[in-house]
Amino acid sequence: MSHHHSIRNLLNIKDKNITFDENFCSTETIKKVKAKVFHGTLTYQPKACYACGHVFDDQIIKHGLNVSH
Repeated sequence: MSHHHSIRNLLNIKDKNITFDENFCSTETIKKVKAKVFHGTLTYQPKACYACGHVFDDQIIKHGLNVSH
């Protein structure tokens, strides 16, 4: 079983295009609450947002490795 497969199983992630490096987890404080944060990389750019259906175009703003609409 691969490192990526084990982490995807742990997090119940079905997308095989998400990969994790050796520093995939960190502890951070978010809104004054200590939380585990899992860092993954999507290995391709989807054609549209899965949440709202917006097609990826020049209206998408990319911040570092995070793409948001």
